[in-house]
Amino acid sequence: MADSIRIQRLSSILRRRIAEVLEHELSDPRARLVTITRVKLAKDLSTCIAFYSAIGTEGQISAVGHMLE
Repeated sequence: MADSIRIQRLSSILRRRIAEVLEHELSDPRARLVTITRVKLAKDLSTCIAFYSAIGTEGQISAVGHMLE
């Protein structure tokens, strides 16, 4: 299992990378409405959960959620 400093460092790297993908590598305009706020990485590094916030109307935010799924 990884130590907490390593998990924090990897979580930070993953958060930045996910944000880069959304901003530069996806052609979907809904991706521009998303901010990755936090990444939670499992202690054994097997899973990752990305938390996000989105701006726009309720319909746009719903569409962003569907895009990310």
